[in-house]
Amino acid sequence: MIVLRKASHAKVVHLSALFLTLLFSLTSLVSCNQPEPLYTSINPGIPPAALQSPVKGHLPDSTELHIGITFKIDPRLLNQADHQRLQPGQPSKPGGTAQGLGIDNGLSHKMKGFFQGIDLRLSKLRTYVSFQAKAATLARLLQTTFVIHQYKGRTFYAPAAPP
Repeated sequence: MIVLRKASHAKVVHLSALFLTLLFSLTSLVSCNQPEPLYTSINPGIPPAALQSPVKGHLPDSTELHIGITFKIDPRLLNQADHQRLQPGQPSKPGGTAQGLGIDNGLSHKMKGFFQGIDLRLSKLRTYVSFQAKAATLARLLQTTFVIHQYKGRTFYAPAAPP
């Protein structure tokens, strides 16, 4: 009986030690000074007066949207590419200066993770991505809704709030 009591006590001590080890590990992870992800609103490029125009209704969820996103290119890279012109008859090298113009593989994978289930098509220079998605899917991902506006005789849709 005493042997069983000692074995039980040893188990409790070992489990308590394991629990404390895990607890200290988790508290050190929680206290890490990792920066919070930065969120920013997307500017759809629609004039403010048009966005203030009357809303005529909601865009149907089944509407197929065609989206294109152009990435800003570092002007230094463009300048560098401009100075490295090819000579006539000289073959171009894949992955040369053009490789650094667009987004890298890391950002591409992050985008694919964010837009799960949507087929993203990245341009050869990796400066432009396009895709198609239903309005409901895109509204859910961007945490907004799409509404139909009428402005100066034109009808258009836009996010109800900046995505």
